[in-house]
Amino acid sequence: MEMNEIPPPARGWIQLDENGRVLHVDTNVQAMLGDDISAIHPTSIHNLLGRKALPANVFVQISADDGNQFLARSHPIRSGGVHIELIQLGDLNRNAPSAEPCPSDARLVAQCINWHLESTRETFYRCPDPISIFGWLNPAMLAANTALCTQFGRTEHSLVGKCNRALTPPEESDVVDRTTLAQHQDGRTQRPFPIATSEGTVWMALTLVRYRYEGEDFQAAMYTSKRNHPSDSLTAVNPAKIMANVDRLNLMGSLVNRVVDQLATPGSSVLGNLTTLGQELGEDHPQQHLIHESLVGIHRISALMNTLRVFGSDQSAPYVPTRVNKVVEEAVALVGNVLRHKAILTLELGNVGEVMGNPSQLMEVVTNLLTNAGQALDPQAPRHFIRVTTFSRHNRAVIEVSDTGAGIPDDLRARIFEPFFTTRPLEEASGLGLAVALQITTQHKGTLAVESSSLGSRFRVCLPQHVVAYKASSTVTSWRPGQCGNRVLVIDDEPMLLRVIKRMLRKTVAIEVANGGQEAIVRLKEVGAFDLVLCDLTMPGVNGHQVYEWIEQNLPEMVPRTHFLSGGAFTKESAAFLRDRNIKVVGKPVESSTLIALVKAHIAPSD
Repeated sequence: MEMNEIPPPARGWIQLDENGRVLHVDTNVQAMLGDDISAIHPTSIHNLLGRKALPANVFVQISADDGNQFLARSHPIRSGGVHIELIQLGDLNRNAPSAEPCPSDARLVAQCINWHLESTRETFYRCPDPISIFGWLNPAMLAANTALCTQFGRTEHSLVGKCNRALTPPEESDVVDRTTLAQHQDGRTQRPFPIATSEGTVWMALTLVRYRYEGEDFQAAMYTSKRNHPSDSLTAVNPAKIMANVDRLNLMGSLVNRVVDQLATPGSSVLGNLTTLGQELGEDHPQQHLIHESLVGIHRISALMNTLRVFGSDQSAPYVPTRVNKVVEEAVALVGNVLRHKAILTLELGNVGEVMGNPSQLMEVVTNLLTNAGQALDPQAPRHFIRVTTFSRHNRAVIEVSDTGAGIPDDLRARIFEPFFTTRPLEEASGLGLAVALQITTQHKGTLAVESSSLGSRFRVCLPQHVVAYKASSTVTSWRPGQCGNRVLVIDDEPMLLRVIKRMLRKTVAIEVANGGQEAIVRLKEVGAFDLVLCDLTMPGVNGHQVYEWIEQNLPEMVPRTHFLSGGAFTKESAAFLRDRNIKVVGKPVESSTLIALVKAHIAPSD
């Protein structure tokens, strides 16, 4: 073909009304058929237009009077009638250029039709794509070309007569059922598919296309292995299993919230009692080391609870000023122990300040990047490094996670952020980590980029920094520490915690306690103002919100001196309540030093 010659059309369209009458023939069809639609054999036209017996999207092989072969398939029109797609079969076999490219499933069917014709059967077997042919009513394999036999490591004789279910591991038989159902619904499907081989289960991208040849229906099948085609290295993901995992994760998040909340009070009691006991025994006591070890243990539990508190919090919570370095530290604390078995993990935190965001979502970004870095490492290599760095650049907070893995091939780099895309086995990765990280970063008006080479990969998250606009408070108060007689009220529905806090503070101040919100309001009505109020957030009956709102209405001067003791704000409403009022929260388990410092800031200095 000359350079400037226009290639002939190989694909065109015919529009028919609901009675089968020709309404429109496009110029490509006219060129293919010599301007005469009647050039197609009348018997073939009858078969083609018998739409009640011919489902949509099913290819039919038809012949023209001049001997040319065509593939045709119907596409119903919502308003009635049908579009007929007509494809020149000869050009498909020659892979000749055409004015309008032909769909890949038409090329697949063309190769299978070669098998039906004695004169072109050898073309089917020489095709480089792994292809097989199945019956439709009896879905047993009729033929398998050389490429497919090589792919499966079997002979054609051993494959012929087998159905797809026979090629699939028993535990994945549900995949066959869904694939078959999808094809019967629309005549075509393309899904991940498991094949049992001598090397174990290999997941392939299976394309099935229904076609009709000489009045009989068949299935054209092509299997593309991720092992042999890196550009299609999409490990099969069962959508039902993925959604089940998502449901489990949501349930797990709710369970984490409940567990952390339930552990917060007993954790505070253990921590408080150990601290008090250590102070009572004195530093020279022979059993002091036991108390010290116990405190180290409870502090580790407390740190883990803080991490889980952020990770399990409401993902739809409003954005709040969030310390980037704290998010990174908590993510490293969550997955660091796993990564340290694979690589040397280093953390370099710069002065990056805060960003406006959802702490749990941002923590998920860093966690996913760290997990991805760990999965990229070759376990056989003698030494690997994972490095996490934070710094500021052009009013943006930057988080970098780099590894010394094998890097990302150029042909895969554009796909790594696609949902469910992964080059790893399904049991190792879901293909969601990087996609979720990109989505969250974008929602936070940030960017996520990747640089990769044979020496490793580096992922960079950039988020706009939060600039705090300070302004003078409009509230004028003449209160001074200790003005109310060094009176401190602690409100909680757990009597054990109230006793512990009393013991923790007995050398600092004599506190008053209220068992629950209702008792607290009664006490406030009787006594009036306190120098400091510490109130639990979640309580049965009258909760912390309601106590605070009562103080706002009846003792507004006490609002700045009212703080919450809480295991966390696990609901959207709680998070919004704390944020909108800028309320300070003392986290549970309660540290003795934190509590004492807060109390001392609100009482008169002792002589």
